Amino acid sequence: SEFSDTMTMQTDCYNESLTYIPLYYSYASYCEPEDINKWDCKWCNYASTNFKTENVISTDYLQAFIGYDNDQNQIVISFRGTHNYHDWMKDLEYKQIAYPNVENAYVHRGFYNSYLAIRNQGLISSLQSLLTTYPDTKDILITGHSMGGALTELCALDMIDNEIIN
Repeated sequence: SEFSDTMTMQTDCYNESLTYIPLYYSYASYCEPEDINKWDCKWCNYASTNFKTENVISTDYLQAFIGYDNDQNQIVISFRGTHNYHDWMKDLEYKQIAYPNVENAYVHRGFYNSYLAIRNQGLISSLQSLLTTYPDTKDILITGHSMGGALTELCALDMIDNEIIN
């Protein structure tokens, strides 16, 4: 039947080994910045054996990295999740604040301020540099665990809302 052919086509596209890649990039965001820069941490080669780190953004308590995965032909942005006391304090800043430029949109204040702290440390300029260096890249993987997962959503919204990507 037509329905079973469609279902077969969809399952043929699923590749379980690819589902682990975002997980390993999320794990790598917890590694030391020096190891991420050298792409030599416990989780790095599980994510990609051919990754070029563009920038590791590490503040007093937040961390993210951005780079290019040559194996998957994609830009990767990975946000570390709740990791220390300061992160927990940001998690508890749950008051909703208005998201700029989007009517009736509200976001978690602590997560938004955390995202802005990373954004203001060169995230967007690093992304623009990668888009220039790899103009044929059509994929951007944004991943993170825990608080990092919330930051991924804000990052994607920021990219679209501010027309950083098409």
